[in-house]
Amino acid sequence: MKHGMESSAINRLNPHKSEKSIIPGLDIVRFTAAFMVMCFHLCYLVWANKYAVTFKIVAGRAAFPELFSVTWFGWLGVEIFFVISGLVIAYSAEGVSAATFLRRRALRLYPAAWICATITAVTVLALGIETNRHLLLEWLASIVLLPRGPWVDSVYWTLPIEITFYFLIFVLLAIEKFSQLERLAIIMGMLSSAYWILGTMVAPDYLQANLFNVSPELSLVPYGCFFALGALTYVVFRTGPSASRILAMILFTSAGLIEVSHKTASANSKLNSNQSALVPQILFVAALLAIITSMLGTRHLRHRSFRLARILGLATYPLYLLHEIVGATIMKVVLIAGGGKYTALIIAICLCVLASMAIAVYMEPSIRTFLRRFPARTADTILSAAARQRAALLQEERSGIKYPNSLQIEKRDESTCFGH
Repeated sequence: MKHGMESSAINRLNPHKSEKSIIPGLDIVRFTAAFMVMCFHLCYLVWANKYAVTFKIVAGRAAFPELFSVTWFGWLGVEIFFVISGLVIAYSAEGVSAATFLRRRALRLYPAAWICATITAVTVLALGIETNRHLLLEWLASIVLLPRGPWVDSVYWTLPIEITFYFLIFVLLAIEKFSQLERLAIIMGMLSSAYWILGTMVAPDYLQANLFNVSPELSLVPYGCFFALGALTYVVFRTGPSASRILAMILFTSAGLIEVSHKTASANSKLNSNQSALVPQILFVAALLAIITSMLGTRHLRHRSFRLARILGLATYPLYLLHEIVGATIMKVVLIAGGGKYTALIIAICLCVLASMAIAVYMEPSIRTFLRRFPARTADTILSAAARQRAALLQEERSGIKYPNSLQIEKRDESTCFGH
């Protein structure tokens, strides 16, 4: 019975194996996290932080102080993303080669980045808030997913962190040590937990000063507890719980809660507020419980009943990339046209969600299909040419016809390329 529960839960995690791999609850948590970030940018920073790009675009035309209490903690969506990534990436890597893992990750990350970065760049160009030269460099950094910005939109800062985690998983696969995933998660989580727990006791000022420092971020030390928590959650569902695993998960969760408290203190300092970290901490724990419940609670349900949840889950990534600048620009257009602030906000949110769904359902799959077929078509073309040459040479041998020396050279080139 236990094995059946584990295999059912795990089967639902892999979108490549069967329809049962879809977890509607996890898709809903993922979309909720993206929605939180969107509300943070469009409902809070748009009026509360004069340095935010959304504030600069809307230019004081709309303010939502009445929504402050339910939007100021929207940044928490990023930490929830990292936990989900740790879980899902760990499973997606099991049983595949390093090359397959790398290809799948590239096909997942790059098409949406190309589409959304281009849309954002066109929007920025229309707004005239960047020089063409700077915008081109930012666009290139975004479509390549460079580890350091500036990018075309500030939200891209999380992607290099995700890619760093992917790289660690890739290394495990490349050296055929994926069985050491649990050890990697423990090491990563312990380092991150020590950073937050000991840092809070010994050097809290250092932690605050380096909350958004790129170098520590790319080392995964600040966010390693979140990825480790997700990966270890997968291990527990894959092979079963143990006292050491549960204790490690509690430790990593505690470290995550400390990180949330530091982020809250930073937000209070920068935005001149006095909010308690308790609210985002409770929400973070609730998100963890929702993730676990999603894995346990839907194994008897057919995924077609949750098609909308699946679409929303797929739309999460483009929504995250698209909402800030594009959403604020939509708000600006509606406000200039005479619409009210809530009309502008609702239209911006709806259009961003619908555009993200269209990207996820129609545009991304088309690009992925092309990218998958392109190497195959190229190989087919080369092999077809090689086959024609072989047929010509065979005909030469049979009939005694002599072909030009160039054909003989091509034959040697072919053997060099395909056999040696």
